[in-house]
Amino acid sequence: EAGLRLFGLELDAVTGRLISDVIEFDYLGTSLEAIYQSLHDVGSWEGLLGFRSRTGQQCHFYFTIRRLPATEGMPAGILSIGRDRSAEVRSEEALQRRERFYHGLIADALDGILLLDAQGNITFASPSVRHVLGYDYQEVLGKSGFTFVHPDDFGKAAQSFALEVEQNPVQKFITIRLLCKSGEWRWCLVRGHNLLLNPNVGGIAIYFHDDTQRKQAAEALRESEQRFRMLVRNIQVGVLMFNPDGEILEVNEAATRILGLTEDELLSRDRPDDRWEAIFEDGRPITVEDTPAYKVVQSGQAVRNFVMGHLQPRSGKRVWLLVNADPVFDEAGGMRHIITSFSDITYRKELEERLLA
Repeated sequence: EAGLRLFGLELDAVTGRLISDVIEFDYLGTSLEAIYQSLHDVGSWEGLLGFRSRTGQQCHFYFTIRRLPATEGMPAGILSIGRDRSAEVRSEEALQRRERFYHGLIADALDGILLLDAQGNITFASPSVRHVLGYDYQEVLGKSGFTFVHPDDFGKAAQSFALEVEQNPVQKFITIRLLCKSGEWRWCLVRGHNLLLNPNVGGIAIYFHDDTQRKQAAEALRESEQRFRMLVRNIQVGVLMFNPDGEILEVNEAATRILGLTEDELLSRDRPDDRWEAIFEDGRPITVEDTPAYKVVQSGQAVRNFVMGHLQPRSGKRVWLLVNADPVFDEAGGMRHIITSFSDITYRKELEERLLA
């Protein structure tokens, strides 16, 4: 009776009919002929079959089918017992879809992703490494990550890695030169994340992307203010120029797009205040005294790789920025301007969070 209810059948309507005429099965890699052949040869068959219930839901049952010999008063027949595996199959299919999703996400990411052990050896490399450095991921597996670091940047990279292993990083991002398959050295922005204690990862995750454009832009900015004004209007990195009092004097188009503010709105403000709703990565609010431009004014030194969250006022979207600030001095050594450049790293932050989910 349970079987009749599941299939939505009436006993009188199916008695004496072939099972293949009554129920349309999905044989999942086998066939009705193969099942009959197994019953003929060994007297039994078992495996997973799919079908639609009377409500139209796709079901999967694990069937055990046995041939029954004729006995006194009973003709020969076939006994079929099914166990519902639908929930398990749906769960497995959902897991496979999720794995395909994340594989595609990692493979097509703009960032290269490596997993290093505590000694710095590469235990995993995403296919996206090819987009940045030109290597197939198999070519870097098993090698030391420091093999690809420029000799002049080796000390900085080794120190940052050691601090990350100790879970005491001074900087979240460093800019170093990495060796491409072509033999050229490429400036890359590199971030490490200690996941050694995560049982699903067990290593140091390294995210890196081509930082050549930002690096070249920063160098160009230092060369001349005139060249700066021509360049910043066209590059994809957001740029703000402050005076030592904190007033914004210049802004490029990329900055207005990333911040979600018009040029007039930016030029009417000073350093980020409460209206910017700026936060650190841990959610703490950023005060004026915390901002890179303010720190440059106070110290006279450049600020590198400052990560902050900014809430776009119109869209309500939280964007994450990687900020660098540089002082510009006049001939007498007085501070003339502060150049703040920033890029939108929201995509990389979201990717990192998905990989850790």
